[in-house]
Amino acid sequence: RPDVVAARWRVEAADKDIAVAKTRFYPSLNLTALGGVINPDVGKLLESGSVFGLVAPALSLPIFDGGKLRANLAGSDAQYDLAVADYNQKVIAALREVADQVTAVRSLEQRAQAQNDAVQTATAAFDLAQQRYRAGIGSYLEVLSVQEQLLLARQRMAGLQSQQLLASVRLQRALGGGFTPEPARDTAHAAPTSAQPNS
Repeated sequence: RPDVVAARWRVEAADKDIAVAKTRFYPSLNLTALGGVINPDVGKLLESGSVFGLVAPALSLPIFDGGKLRANLAGSDAQYDLAVADYNQKVIAALREVADQVTAVRSLEQRAQAQNDAVQTATAAFDLAQQRYRAGIGSYLEVLSVQEQLLLARQRMAGLQSQQLLASVRLQRALGGGFTPEPARDTAHAAPTSAQPNS
């Protein structure tokens, strides 16, 4: 997930800031500044008096800035702690969102399976009603009633399939991925043919 990755990068950046803040506690020598005082004639350099006076501008001693450096380190530590806390919150939120979406997908699968069974039952009832009507032992009103139940069952099934598709998209997004629709499949049932009264 982009939000989790971004939070992790902030943690890594804060960790590097701490490392940089710690290195500032060590003495450092600026070679660029030192180059300006280097004299090819060492003898003349020694005769000039205080060598330290020439080298001092190139030398950094953190003992003179200890308070400031400690404050900078404390600030870096605080930023790191905040970044870690933000990262942990985003990971927990992502896991919770994924868990919720997985639960929704599984629940819809169970409901769709039950509704599919209902469609099969209604289809069988409709076929039987048509057979009874054609055999002259059933009424046309019975056929229409059973047909209506079959249409309602298929309508509910179509609604559940739409919900399943949306739940799958939400799960993919919760996992940090995109969504690529699958090729269309002919899963819709043909509308039941209405029985016509025998002439």
